[in-house]
Amino acid sequence: MTAAGAGGRGQSSAVFHVTILPAGEAVTIFPNPTREKVTISWHHAQFVVEQVRIYDTLGRLIATEAVPSAAADELTVLLTSYRAGLYIAVIETPAGRVVKRITLL
Repeated sequence: MTAAGAGGRGQSSAVFHVTILPAGEAVTIFPNPTREKVTISWHHAQFVVEQVRIYDTLGRLIATEAVPSAAADELTVLLTSYRAGLYIAVIETPAGRVVKRITLL
């Protein structure tokens, strides 16, 4: 393998493996906890995100966000109109559903 960049160029004949992350690890939410918005990122995923739904702790749907483009690899969700507390993000992908917690301060 040859790797090149701004710092120069290097070569290696060592064997290396690329591991595909499980969906739950490939999707991140930050900052978390937050006061106003979160970014949902799937930069490291081998799939696209189709839709994000946010629920409160009573299971009520409070927001639905469609991903604007198949080329996108993150989505920012504004939470300023919601009360402080715990929320659940349900992220729909072709690889299955990913569920993450969001803490709003």
